[in-house]
Amino acid sequence: MQKLLSFFTVMLSVVLILGACQSASEDSDSESHEMTSAEQQPMQSPQMQGEASPQMELTDEDLIQLNEINIELQEVQNTASDKFMATIEEKGMTSEEYQQLSQQLEAGAGDQITESQVNAMEEINSEMMNLRVEMQEEMETVLEEHGYTMERFQEMSMIISQSPEYQQRFMELQSN
Repeated sequence: MQKLLSFFTVMLSVVLILGACQSASEDSDSESHEMTSAEQQPMQSPQMQGEASPQMELTDEDLIQLNEINIELQEVQNTASDKFMATIEEKGMTSEEYQQLSQQLEAGAGDQITESQVNAMEEINSEMMNLRVEMQEEMETVLEEHGYTMERFQEMSMIISQSPEYQQRFMELQSN
């Protein structure tokens, strides 16, 4: 069950990270905005509108390969997380301090933050955006190496998340 939870956590993180990176890049590239909308629609439409998505059949080979991809994506995420933490620490902060400052800025309490803290936050955020882009590229490379597109990975992950039978089979194959 832990492996299944890990799979869904990685899948959700991939979607969120790639979505965040695409959102950031769409500010500078209107073509990217069009592509983001087209990429997100297949995933959002069935869920949000309650439509039944055409279910593809997943083979044991598909499930095994998704598990392998999941492991590799988890490694990419762990590496990125380490880099995020190192970036924060390089600026003389802990992750807790960074989170508190971020929350203060979001809440409009920026007057309680020193100029040096604001400068450090800007540098950290800039570096984190670069790290997110790097992580996105690494995740896309992992998927491509396995012959998957992000859309196909998302679709297959969604099918597993919506099907108790696939979830059970996925867990069985992981334990073998």
